[in-house]
Amino acid sequence: MQKRFWISGGLLLLILVLTTVGVLILVKTDPESTARLQEPIRRVAVEVRQIYPRPYTRWVEAYSTVTPFRKGIVSAQVSGPIASLGRETDPGMPITKGQELAKIEDKRYRFTLQKAKANLTKLEALLEIERNENERRTTVYEIANQRLALAESDYKRNLELFEKELIPKQTLEDAENQMELRRSEFESARSELQSRQARIQTAQADIIAAKAEIDRLREDLLDTTIRAPFDGVIGERFVEIGNQVAPGQRLFTVLEISSVKVVARIPSEFIGRIQAGIDAGVTTRAYPKTVFNGTVIHVYPEADPRNRTFAVEVKVANQGRPKLLPGMFARVRLPVLTLDQALLIPRDTLMEDDLGTYLYVVNPSTQTAHRRDLTLGEVGLDEALVMGGLTAGETVVVRGQERLHEGALVEWTPSAPSSTSGQAVDITN
Repeated sequence: MQKRFWISGGLLLLILVLTTVGVLILVKTDPESTARLQEPIRRVAVEVRQIYPRPYTRWVEAYSTVTPFRKGIVSAQVSGPIASLGRETDPGMPITKGQELAKIEDKRYRFTLQKAKANLTKLEALLEIERNENERRTTVYEIANQRLALAESDYKRNLELFEKELIPKQTLEDAENQMELRRSEFESARSELQSRQARIQTAQADIIAAKAEIDRLREDLLDTTIRAPFDGVIGERFVEIGNQVAPGQRLFTVLEISSVKVVARIPSEFIGRIQAGIDAGVTTRAYPKTVFNGTVIHVYPEADPRNRTFAVEVKVANQGRPKLLPGMFARVRLPVLTLDQALLIPRDTLMEDDLGTYLYVVNPSTQTAHRRDLTLGEVGLDEALVMGGLTAGETVVVRGQERLHEGALVEWTPSAPSSTSGQAVDITN
């Protein structure tokens, strides 16, 4: 009986041990199997953006200084003391073309002009006398010429008669003497006439010189009044009333600032894209939020050999408020590439390896990412222009691409638009 008890107890113990081991095995193995069966597919979380064409402009920027469209130096043309100054000759005062700026004492110029006019009157009177005398001398010359002709004719007739022995020799000699007398009178009359004509020519030359001198003196008299050469403002004034001035001495500077110009230096790689007539934007430190609209008026044909840059002259209308003033530091922006339809991607989207530049695009139907090799155009600070390798409307990965590989499963969220979306990209040289 006792033996049967031990046998039953051993069987129960064995069953208990086997049951315990089985439970432990089930506890150990079943959750791992279940976990493996229920584990979800792993996907890479990324941000994406659909790329559509939009306008694009690339700009080149250069820094320069505002200068007046014209700057004139008003100098004295004659000497003398400054007798008066115009009412609006302080720096910054507006002036108009022809406005009187200063007056040089002109008494001696008026007196000299009067003397020259009196001298001209005298010369004209002398010329009239010479002309009258010339008419008389011309008459004497014509009479002497006629008498000489008659005497020569008479001599020839007497010579023929003498050769025929019809008249005595004394008659022929008398005719010859008369002819020589008339020839002498003719030569004297001709000499007098030529002398008178020479005196007339001299008088005429003196009159021409006198008139030229009068014109010069009139100019000198006009030059005693200093006038503005064009519309503008007074830049500087260098004289006061009573100052003695000399020809060539600077009196004023006049600035035309109704329009101003900015000459920017542009790198040679961009100069072929810039031509006269294109629009330009100008900003200054004085008015950082104001963009002044300008126009390219000149593209200089020769580069600076020191830095291979070309000068581009931009004209800016300056009639509103605020005004650009000469000497202001300015930034000029010029468009060097404009596209109506361009594919632009965030620069951070790009990746590079030994094969080149690429990005990842997402296939929404398969929820997978695929590498796309790119051909790029302009690359700016924020965006890059895609010239090949991407199609409008495709979805590109803009964040999280460093964890991707070809065919990777992805889950995505849309990316917020960039601040430059739909705007021109600034490229500063």
